[in-house]
Amino acid sequence: MAIIENKQSVEHDSQATSTPLEPSPPAYIDSEPGLDAKLRPVPAMAPPAPTSAATSPSSSASASDGDSVLKSKLEALERKLSEYAQNSRSRSRSHSQSRDAEEAAILSSMRDLSTSHPDPDVQRYWAQRADAFENAADEKDKLKIVKDVVKAMAVILAAPLAIIGMLLIGTGQLVKASGDLISGGAVSNLRKKSKTAVPPSSSPAL
Repeated sequence: MAIIENKQSVEHDSQATSTPLEPSPPAYIDSEPGLDAKLRPVPAMAPPAPTSAATSPSSSASASDGDSVLKSKLEALERKLSEYAQNSRSRSRSHSQSRDAEEAAILSSMRDLSTSHPDPDVQRYWAQRADAFENAADEKDKLKIVKDVVKAMAVILAAPLAIIGMLLIGTGQLVKASGDLISGGAVSNLRKKSKTAVPPSSSPAL
């Protein structure tokens, strides 16, 4: 009996090994037979290089920034001058400490404008105003200088920075805020030049 059972088990094993295995289904089934599906590699693209125009500021922008800084300094000085003139009316003689602090702030602003402005004529004007303010005998004389400069500031702040040097022709005295005369007759000189530029009309010879 043992021999027959072993023989049957051997025959069963031989049949199992001789039976062919069914192929596994493909991993990708094409919806349309006859078309070969191929994967194409996507070319790698480098990021765009940064442009210099986006990082470097233009010259016009830097010039505009410089004008804004100068205008801010002028406006700050104008406020200091106005406060000094207003406080001088109500300030008593015992408040010399506050007066000295205001005078030092005004003098510092004038000195700053005399060195930071690009126009030599404007630098000269503020240097002369600073010297006159510093060497004034008393508060009364300083107040006169302050009032003159306050009037000048009305013209300086209204005029473009490019022509302030023409309005301050190095004499150190910008005349009244009415604008009749500016800096030693600058307006009258311009009027004379405009008159000489136009030839007078001559009557026809008879």
